[in-house]
Amino acid sequence: MAAPARAGLARAPVVRAVPAPSPGRVAGVERAVAVELGPVVGLELRPTRAFVRLGPGGRLVRVLPLSARPRPLRRPRRAWGVAVGPLRVTGIGSPVLTVGLAGAHALRRALGR
Repeated sequence: MAAPARAGLARAPVVRAVPAPSPGRVAGVERAVAVELGPVVGLELRPTRAFVRLGPGGRLVRVLPLSARPRPLRRPRRAWGVAVGPLRVTGIGSPVLTVGLAGAHALRRALGR
């Protein structure tokens, strides 16, 4: 005897890995975390700047500098990606370290140091 279907319960979103921005490990570029909500909104955070994209085609709207100059990775870091429904998150290197470095640069800039 089959169990009755539960009414009102939503299905959990499907989490799937998406192709990484570049295959394998990447060096010579800044670490980054990019969050995209469909083709409409996007935010790419790097330790030295943030990029905000709006509209179809991901047209660049704003670059927010957080530090004086970009600092490329010397050692190769893993490129990764995850998608949940229309939300897509990709990056190079550790997202925790990337967000922490960007926060430290933003705080230093806000305090005028």
